[in-house]
Amino acid sequence: MNAIDTRVLPTKRKQVALFSSDANFRHDVTTRLDALAIYDVKVSEAVEFLKGPPVDARPGIIILDLGDGELLGNAAIVEARSAWASVPLIAVSGELTSEQTRVLVRMNASDWLHSKSAERAASTCLVDLDFQSANCGAYLNQFNQFDLAGIIGQPERLDVELMDVIKLSRPSGLTLYSFERPQLPFEPRGADFVFRLLDLVAYRFDDIVIDLPNIETPWHESVLRTSDEIFIVFELNVASLRQGKRLYKKIRELRGNGVSITLVANKHKRKWFGNHFSRSELEKIFKAPHIKSLVLDNALLADALNRAILPSEVDSRARFNKDLKRMFKERLDNAQR
Repeated sequence: MNAIDTRVLPTKRKQVALFSSDANFRHDVTTRLDALAIYDVKVSEAVEFLKGPPVDARPGIIILDLGDGELLGNAAIVEARSAWASVPLIAVSGELTSEQTRVLVRMNASDWLHSKSAERAASTCLVDLDFQSANCGAYLNQFNQFDLAGIIGQPERLDVELMDVIKLSRPSGLTLYSFERPQLPFEPRGADFVFRLLDLVAYRFDDIVIDLPNIETPWHESVLRTSDEIFIVFELNVASLRQGKRLYKKIRELRGNGVSITLVANKHKRKWFGNHFSRSELEKIFKAPHIKSLVLDNALLADALNRAILPSEVDSRARFNKDLKRMFKERLDNAQR
């Protein structure tokens, strides 16, 4: 009988050509692919794609970072794509104009990803700490069926592997932790479970968004003390303004001026004189300038809710979405300064 050949043959590594002028993007992609140990990545500037494939070897796949789409305005790009022949092309970009999109279609890309949204979503986690209603999951028609009873009583059982089991996911890559368990704030080890959950989320994700309900809980103050950016959302009525002002005052007492707080007037009508409170009145109430606003768009939000999708997926050009995008971009830009 012949002996069994136990030698392990090396896996043939796949060649990836990465074209990008973004140093951070190049680093992220090469790091992820190198970790898989089956890819060899050759990195070049985005404009090098126009020169076509090298004479000596063709890659197995091309990743082309188009950035804001400026390269699509180069008349040579479609011809350059033809030179690469049947090599699969993954195009990555931000938002494109209709003309840029048509050029991309002519390039016959195998896949097209929005770099900023896709990458950001994969490293972003939304934690819904409203255990009374779990509205974050409900709005997206996602409900966590996992029985938390055994874990809440023994929070130390919660680890990275179990976090993957109990998470909810969006097609965009966003991870959501949302549980409907109204009694949790009153359970003996409920707070220990929440703190363990937040610790693991902080370990696993780059960006964490926490939806904190208005009710006081054992973890309420801790979240306010440790958050980098805080958004207080209120509506233009007396009760909501009183509650928002109370929370704003509390955070300032806890953190002083060392934390960024963004005040957001939700559901305002397109013209400020159509609301009960003007912008200047709001600034006097909170004693704070630069209050942001989100336009009232019942049709958009109802459509998003009934279809269990994000408002941006219903109509990315809607005023509501533009208000959100502008507000978050401003905060992120300020944080990077």
